[in-house]
Amino acid sequence: MKKSARFTPCWSASVWGPPKDIKEVQNAWHAYNEMPGYVPWSVDDLLRAHAHLTDTLMGESGQFRSGGVAVVGSDGTLLHRGALSAQVPDLVAQLLDWGRNSEAHPLIKSSAVHYRLEYIHPFRDGNGRIGRLWQTLILAQWNPLFAWMPMETLVHHNQAQYYKALQDSHAGADVDCRPFINFMLVALENSLYKYIDVAMQTAADVGVNVGVTDQILELLAQEPRLSAKEMASLMSKTTRTVERHLKALREQGRIQRVGSDKSGHWKIIERAS
Repeated sequence: MKKSARFTPCWSASVWGPPKDIKEVQNAWHAYNEMPGYVPWSVDDLLRAHAHLTDTLMGESGQFRSGGVAVVGSDGTLLHRGALSAQVPDLVAQLLDWGRNSEAHPLIKSSAVHYRLEYIHPFRDGNGRIGRLWQTLILAQWNPLFAWMPMETLVHHNQAQYYKALQDSHAGADVDCRPFINFMLVALENSLYKYIDVAMQTAADVGVNVGVTDQILELLAQEPRLSAKEMASLMSKTTRTVERHLKALREQGRIQRVGSDKSGHWKIIERAS
């Protein structure tokens, strides 16, 4: 049975799990936190990011692998063999140089770089993590909003399709990254639609809240002695909803209770604009 270690991050939540898994989370946190300082077309920064991701988890952390590597399926089938170790530094340098000079759209370019890193397999371990981090980096430098949609999360929700897209692109004598790029574009599109849906719902909720607040202030301006229950009846809202908005208005300093809860009244300090 594996021993478990306790990890208490900066937000003071307790996390339990195998030490290796916890260390992977700590390393990923560090690597993504350092992302604004990476240059996506720098080989040195790629190696530095890999060192952050794999710190203490493997030999050759932050270094290109010195030996061969193969990707094998759960049934022992060879799925892909990485480039010869002697070729890795030049292949990675050529890839990043292509990315720096390519006029391809960042969505296409980031997906292509991600795929080629998986194809070259430049590291002994952590190739998937570095590929996903590097696509996030390229997209975030194009549009900072993508920093909030890391590829790790996107792939986690589409894991089976992700690996199938990699295998489809590896298949055949000639490398064809189109299946992988198509997968990434669809996954990104779906994630963006989800973000839009959440944003629209949030905006709608805010609009409803503002409407309730305005109604409360209007009613209190007309009759300061109204109770929360009476206002709720007039507004066709629940008493709890009105009480929640009254509490918020008091905390914002926009209304004040004068006298007792039973016989007092509300005083408006600031009317809604």
